[in-house]
Amino acid sequence: MVIDADGVFLLSEQPDIIKGYKQAVLTPNAVEFNRLYTSVIGTDADNSNLQESTKRLSAALGNVTIVRKGPSDIISGGNNVIECSSRGSPRRCGGQGDLLAGSLGVFLYWGMMAMQKNIKEPTLLSYGPTVCAAYAACLLTRECNALAFTKCGRSMTTSDMIERIYAGMEGLYGDREKSTT
Repeated sequence: MVIDADGVFLLSEQPDIIKGYKQAVLTPNAVEFNRLYTSVIGTDADNSNLQESTKRLSAALGNVTIVRKGPSDIISGGNNVIECSSRGSPRRCGGQGDLLAGSLGVFLYWGMMAMQKNIKEPTLLSYGPTVCAAYAACLLTRECNALAFTKCGRSMTTSDMIERIYAGMEGLYGDREKSTT
């Protein structure tokens, strides 16, 4: 389950709804993160140590995966923290979080299926499907952002990013069918 925007706002009002549901991934921006953090922890987030604040919030929610969106995306499932700081562009456009949430849903499904099929991939086993899916979605969103900005510059919109999902997937992950035959 991927929860973004208004869903994150609702959780800042009623955090017990999600506590302990480890198959959920929350994708707050900085403002949403601070609101949720204050609601759950009872103090303001330490913005000088985003990794620790993200890990602390995740742990307090029962190891629900958190993707704190920002210049670098901070991801934690409560036990560990990873950061996605790959290239993007100086242009952030409305709807970009929707591309992240949608692709995250796909990657999350793939990760859960890999776990059900008992695939012994070391990174998946170490970080779990929610954190791996979150990282893959952040990476893809940043790649689509960079590709669209290269073509469209500051006039780029999220639609331009969506048009580059195929190129982004190919660039990041390649065509495994072709590479194995």
